[in-house]
Amino acid sequence: PLRLVPFPLLLQTGSVIVRENEPNTIIYLVIEGSATVTVDKGDGSGQSFVCASCRRGDFFGESTVLKITENNPATVRADDPGCTCAIFDTRGAGGKALTPRLCNYLEAVAAARRVPEALSLGALEYVADIGGGGYGTVMLMRHKRDKQPIALKVMRRERIQQPKQKLHV
Repeated sequence: PLRLVPFPLLLQTGSVIVRENEPNTIIYLVIEGSATVTVDKGDGSGQSFVCASCRRGDFFGESTVLKITENNPATVRADDPGCTCAIFDTRGAGGKALTPRLCNYLEAVAAARRVPEALSLGALEYVADIGGGGYGTVMLMRHKRDKQPIALKVMRRERIQQPKQKLHV
């Protein structure tokens, strides 16, 4: 069962609260400050993109605790001037147990907000051309792992950068 740890966690700017692809047993509730959620681009570059921001009243870390994912789907770092979080832990015997109603709410919110998976061109396979025009070509691609269809628009940079064309794209 989830239990509220009786003291808040104070984090300095830039501190990693949870790290992508690592296990986690804690749900964090932001009570002061903010945190940034990032996901690895998945192209081997080690770069990530920002996919969300957590502010007072937001929570994170629930997907691994509620067994929706095996490991954290994203990295969360404390923003400036820091972040203070209440902690709901599954490991500790101390603290106050959460009500079933609150657990159901956390499960519903966690299921509704999946962190988008990083997508790289290497994860796609070409199926067919869909169409084309003055700005570029639209191709039908398929995700190699789950076979989901994806439309990919390839645009000609020099055509877009012409004066007065940026407004029409």
